[in-house]
Amino acid sequence: MVYSIWFTTLDKEIKDDLLRNRYTEDEVRSIYHQYLELKEQRHKGFKTAGMTLVVVLVLMPLLAIFSGRANLIFLIVQLFLVPIFALLILGLAYYFMFGMFSQQLRKAMKVHYAHIIEEMNNKK
Repeated sequence: MVYSIWFTTLDKEIKDDLLRNRYTEDEVRSIYHQYLELKEQRHKGFKTAGMTLVVVLVLMPLLAIFSGRANLIFLIVQLFLVPIFALLILGLAYYFMFGMFSQQLRKAMKVHYAHIIEEMNNKK
């Protein structure tokens, strides 16, 4: 598996081997277990990032109001446009960092190893 800062993708060799049924079931369980650990780490990270984003987006308008420099346009931008863009960027980052990898792995495993996916998901 290839890990990078922006993209997490399934290595082409691993993907091809999964599609061609070249791994034993124990190896596939190990690969899927690594995927589940990565998924848990990424969800914790994105939960923390989301909470930080909410705190910042709540504090920005409050600081502007209490400083006495708040005007209507500035508050509208901070209350509506900034959160929309921030959530859009957070969603895209999540997809590129984890969504593509998840789709690739499930698609490659579904052909020969669907029972392992079900087994590992039921263990959770």
